[in-house]
Amino acid sequence: MLRTFHHPCATTTTDISRKRNDALVFARRNGWRTVLFVDDDVQTIGQQDLRYASDLLAGADRGGIPRRMVGWAFDEFGDFSVVGHARRRETRGKVSYVGGGAMAITCDSQAPFFPPVYNEDLLAGLTMLADDPTSVCVAGTLGQDAYAPFADPARASAQEFGEVLTEGYGRRHDPAELRNPRYWESVLQDRRRLVQEAEADLEQRGVTDGASAMRAVLAAHRPDWPELLAGFVDDWAHDRSVWREHLSSSPG
Repeated sequence: MLRTFHHPCATTTTDISRKRNDALVFARRNGWRTVLFVDDDVQTIGQQDLRYASDLLAGADRGGIPRRMVGWAFDEFGDFSVVGHARRRETRGKVSYVGGGAMAITCDSQAPFFPPVYNEDLLAGLTMLADDPTSVCVAGTLGQDAYAPFADPARASAQEFGEVLTEGYGRRHDPAELRNPRYWESVLQDRRRLVQEAEADLEQRGVTDGASAMRAVLAAHRPDWPELLAGFVDDWAHDRSVWREHLSSSPG
């Protein structure tokens, strides 16, 4: 049984991770070699872009060694979290990672597991990069529809557990450390400092809705998060093992 879907901080606002996992299982059972995920707010992907991504996925540029994931970054309106948009002046709107907005994945027994939490796409990508640093690459950039990132403070607070999880996991500490609540205490301290700086910057610039969103993010933090984050990492590792066994036993 998958544990993360029963975790206290598993997302309840969207079932996108379940849909991604179901799509990968469906694709494998039907003998598909790859699957393309595209969000409904992503603007047109040209045929040339798709062919290039397919070539990259097949490893055409690295001697035919296949990749696990190939996707696009978003340039004009970044595919950021609410906090990411608050810090956009620091990033200048540029991203170099592959997110779930538009990505192609190889549907073999090593296909990624998407955990039920915000940033499920980045977390899946990080696990693949840990196994093979060249297994994920960016095919180019795309555009997506703009929206008001600070309009709903609840959106910001709902993203925060997954944001902290991604930030801490991305530091690539050893598994034992990731299962240690004390490690997550330090990650949360750094995160609060970052969000407080973003709040002060937005307040100074007169972006009052943005500052309010940052306060909602800080209010979402709970004293039990270090234990919950460590527990999620443990459950997630268990689920990846169950997932690999399931895919290996499925026809493909």
